[in-house]
Amino acid sequence: MLNEAICIKDILLYKFGEDYEDDSQKQVATEFDAWSKIASQFAQRIRETIISSPGEIPLTELDKITKKQAVEFQAFFSIRLNAIHEEISNILNSLKRDYVDNCDVFYERYLVQALQFKKDIVSSMEVDFYTTSLSKELPFLTDELLIATNVINANFGMVLSDLVQRNQIINSNADNLFKLVATKRRYANYLYQLSFKGQPKPVIIKTVKEDKYASFFESSFYTYRDESDLISNHASLDNLLEDHHPQYLLKDGGMITGNISVEANAKIDGVHLSTHSHSGADGSEKIKASDIDYSSVKEDSAVIPNKPSAISVSQYTTDIIDGGVPVIDAIIDIEVDDSVVDQSHEIIIQVIEI
Repeated sequence: MLNEAICIKDILLYKFGEDYEDDSQKQVATEFDAWSKIASQFAQRIRETIISSPGEIPLTELDKITKKQAVEFQAFFSIRLNAIHEEISNILNSLKRDYVDNCDVFYERYLVQALQFKKDIVSSMEVDFYTTSLSKELPFLTDELLIATNVINANFGMVLSDLVQRNQIINSNADNLFKLVATKRRYANYLYQLSFKGQPKPVIIKTVKEDKYASFFESSFYTYRDESDLISNHASLDNLLEDHHPQYLLKDGGMITGNISVEANAKIDGVHLSTHSHSGADGSEKIKASDIDYSSVKEDSAVIPNKPSAISVSQYTTDIIDGGVPVIDAIIDIEVDDSVVDQSHEIIIQVIEI
């Protein structure tokens, strides 16, 4: 991964300018950014894989197992362990080919050349095509230009697709590696637990005279200490369920003490707050006619409607809408006092079943 990081750094330093010179550089930089975020996560995952509990056989089963059964399970776990070890070796070899052996070839021979050629030749000619009268003055050469630029752009698109697919394959292999290492540690611990009743596990002491990877870990350690001496993992803190930050809302509970503003078209639990009307169109549940209390008289001392002198139903039609709900459309005539302006009346309808 450090080797790949060096290749990416060289491209950013020597091939890119202070600003993106065209969209192709921006597209490649986006993939580089995604790669760097995943690479930083791998460091944490390696740490978690090393210090995590390997998994154990329940002590109740260890007490009940016989010596013969312990030996047989040891043989079974040994076969499984060897198979996993072989899978891990294959993945490590594949990662080495991608990160080290083929890394320089891909970046230097394909990606860099596609970027350079597109930036130095294609981009400037495309600008002339779109901003000048080149197509009118040189129609023959313009046709050749369009053919060439389409081929070059297609070639860059293929290289960019290879970059995306390459990162996906590497990430998939790394994920499988972490899972297999965890599984391998689990079976190795099973063998160690069974050794008390089965075949004793020999203690192997290996003297390491030279560790070519030690400098990598030392470099990472000192970089971490120098740049992040007081940084700790937020997930490792205690009492995270307490309300230590009253300015935040909790996932379950909390108190809003001031005005809250939301952006246009923003929803809370599917409802548009600014247009909230219980009409059903804003994400809220539509109010049904059966939910309204028509029998209770509205209490409002400030507004007392005038009583009409006469009221009658001049015309009405009945219908049944979808769902079997009966409805009535009616025209109601009300005789009022013409000398009184701004009249309002409250009509209470009572259905009498006969």
